[in-house]
Amino acid sequence: MVIMLISATGVISGFSLTPADASEREALWDIVPLVDGLLIGDKGYLSQSLQHQLQAVGIQLETALRSNMQDTRNAAWVKLLMRVRRLHAGAATH
Repeated sequence: MVIMLISATGVISGFSLTPADASEREALWDIVPLVDGLLIGDKGYLSQSLQHQLQAVGIQLETALRSNMQDTRNAAWVKLLMRVRRLHAGAATH
């Protein structure tokens, strides 16, 4: 599995290679030192515990929510986050 850190401008800033059966949440800590501020992740990173751990080191984690969860964030902010995440996820697969 490859965990990639992609900047807001689309540049790959870091990555972590792990076995396919490894936890992506654990692999995330390999690139945390490279993150400053906002981190946008997929639903695999959806965890209050992880969010609190990242906040403790100055990182704001934003993820999509599950369909049964109520989103209290500003709708325009969520739309922007998801658009950025999709663009970067698409770039990472090419």
